[in-house]
Amino acid sequence: FNAQMISIEDLARDEQQWKKDFMRVEQHWVDDLGAKPHMGKLWGFHKTESGVVEAFSANFACKIYSQETKAAFNAYRLTQDPDGLFFTGLGPKLLAACPT
Repeated sequence: FNAQMISIEDLARDEQQWKKDFMRVEQHWVDDLGAKPHMGKLWGFHKTESGVVEAFSANFACKIYSQETKAAFNAYRLTQDPDGLFFTGLGPKLLAACPT
């Protein structure tokens, strides 16, 4: 797969098409190959109940790491950044509980 090519919207029929294509690749990396994210490399695509594919989905990000891993990292993070100055962007989504 050439992830860079399918992630460029201009080469797809429309915005949803490139997101669906990229989601397929991402699912293969994560589900079949056991890949873990490198920030900025894993988009977290998820199909909503209405069928729309969205990026940076909380439903996807919350399942990447186990609760044990999240708790261990968060405990360490709090010792290094107790005020949460650097706890921004996509990082909090990786530690969040899954939406209900």
